Amino acid sequence: MDLDDLSEAIGIELETDEYDFETLGGLILHLAGDIPSPGDEVEHEGLLFRVEGVEDNRILGVRVERLPEPETPEA
Repeated sequence: MDLDDLSEAIGIELETDEYDFETLGGLILHLAGDIPSPGDEVEHEGLLFRVEGVEDNRILGVRVERLPEPETPEA
């Protein structure tokens, strides 16, 4: 999936201009540092990406979840 399409679908602008990839698979490969296995998770900009399927070194399915905002201690 193209990252611009993902950004539009989830309503969050992903900052990826500094990278050489344009797809969700490319982002996950970059964050994971290697080809992930099903069940592997990576976080980026308040989102959790869980790899659901991989075949022949291609990421076939990803579940995307928003992480809860970190609580700030009250002064």
